[in-house]
Amino acid sequence: MALPRGDFPPPPIEGNCPDCVGVTDGFLADCPPPRPLLPSTCVSSQDDTPGSFAEPWAYDGPRDAAVAALRREVLAMPGAVTVAADHDGYLRVAVVTTEWGRPVVDDIEVYATVGDATVQFRAARRGGGGLAAAASGVSSRGGIGGIGGAGGGGGIGAALGGLGLGSGGSLAARLDAIRRRLGWEKVVVLRSRRRLFGVVESPWDTFAPSAGRAAGADVDGGGGGGALTRTPSHHP
Repeated sequence: MALPRGDFPPPPIEGNCPDCVGVTDGFLADCPPPRPLLPSTCVSSQDDTPGSFAEPWAYDGPRDAAVAALRREVLAMPGAVTVAADHDGYLRVAVVTTEWGRPVVDDIEVYATVGDATVQFRAARRGGGGLAAAASGVSSRGGIGGIGGAGGGGGIGAALGGLGLGSGGSLAARLDAIRRRLGWEKVVVLRSRRRLFGVVESPWDTFAPSAGRAAGADVDGGGGGGALTRTPSHHP
């Protein structure tokens, strides 16, 4: 099914680049660098940067059954859902929702890794969004967009869309709603964090090493980097 009619930024490309989509050596792409003090427009279970990271999920039972259940819940998300890729435990969809009276499109990827009972995910808004987009003014094309994003544009409507308000909700909340409906647990990921401001997490914290594919981490079974220790949590 094609996207509904609208002036949308172009879809991301597949491959091995910071803003690409797809699975490379067991990893999804990292998120674009977060903008301090602005709402995140990308969330990933394999990018441990503050503001972008969310815990992966653990499931019970056969992988095929988990993939089928995950696919069913993703396709039932609010909005107009279009399948872009669906193979080998990997599903990517484009989801169009309306926020502050304007259409926005999010590319959402979920991946049941090979060799463990874990689901990794990444979701990113096309065009970025965020409050800084208001500085670019109203798009002459009348489309959605944001700063530094494919498709340009901007305007106050797109800026407020970056807050994750409206019918779609924030990317992290929408993904976690899927996890809750499935009854799956979050996976605790212990990260080697060096906080710039003591006990407070900030976008300027550093990690050693990164878990993302940009770091070229060694993957055991396609499930994650060797620097991470993962045990199931018991969060509902």
